[in-house]
Amino acid sequence: MLYRYSTIAALLTILIAPLCLTPQIVQAGPISRTASQTTIADSPELLYTFTGHTGPVNSVSIAANNKTLISASTDKTLRSWNLKTGEALETMNNVFTPNTTTFTNDGQNVLNSGTDRTIKLWRAKTGELLRTYTLESLARDIDVSPDGGQFAVARVDKKVQLWDMNTGDLLRTFEGHTDYALSVAFSPDRSTLVSGGGGYDKTVRVWDIETGKLLHTLTGHEGWVLAVAVSPNGRWIASASNDRTIKLWNIKTGELIRTYSGHSDSVRAIAFSNNNNKLYSASSDRTARIWDVDRGTQDKVFTGHRKPILALALSPNGHALATASEDNTVKVWDLR
Repeated sequence: MLYRYSTIAALLTILIAPLCLTPQIVQAGPISRTASQTTIADSPELLYTFTGHTGPVNSVSIAANNKTLISASTDKTLRSWNLKTGEALETMNNVFTPNTTTFTNDGQNVLNSGTDRTIKLWRAKTGELLRTYTLESLARDIDVSPDGGQFAVARVDKKVQLWDMNTGDLLRTFEGHTDYALSVAFSPDRSTLVSGGGGYDKTVRVWDIETGKLLHTLTGHEGWVLAVAVSPNGRWIASASNDRTIKLWNIKTGELIRTYSGHSDSVRAIAFSNNNNKLYSASSDRTARIWDVDRGTQDKVFTGHRKPILALALSPNGHALATASEDNTVKVWDLR
């Protein structure tokens, strides 16, 4: 399905510790092989449903301490939530719609991109705005480097950029996508950036961070590459597309290892488990799924959202998965 450039802003807005074991609805306060489905276990246990956003929730992130979740919505707010108590914490009001958000590595601050062509840095605990980075184009995705000193952005003007977190300096621009750059991820050793392209591009690209050289152009998706992830062991790339598939690639050679099929609509988000054995995906088909990386089978399916799931986040300790949806909610699921 092709989209005209005149509709990209509206489209990207849409794209874009122990836990309590009793499901709760929490309202915010005022402040080359093809794998397919074989066996599927029951849906994982729902821990919380966070409500309070008045528009689709298009991004979600969990802090390093596993205690705080941040969500970004088309209602022009970021909201933080306590994952131990389910309490709604801070609301950060944004003049422009936030497209994507992520915690910094220490969990103290939050980065988000907005439709005003900026990246904003907020203090998570207080909601204080610390810094604004001005871009020339809309940023669709952000990833923070493993050392926490830089962040990368994927922009709809086809560019991928590397920024210094502390100084606000633009360090490098990676050019090669022939249409929108929609997703970006660092390798664990910070030697490599991976990006996914939309529009007519439909590729995954692998970049050398030090030199800016394009190492691989990975082709095979028949639709936009909406999300990319690099495995914690640094060996694999996973890419998710609106062609309804997930693909697994060798990061060094660019070889396609496996294609995972089973979602019935666009796959919007992807993440690896900490032990590299599982993949987590979220889709417009209103489900999230757990895949066995080696066998290619689906282990579990998460159901409960009433509208497409736009984003997911895995807690750093691997105990919980958060899903964000067009139904204006965030759900938190028990993975233990």
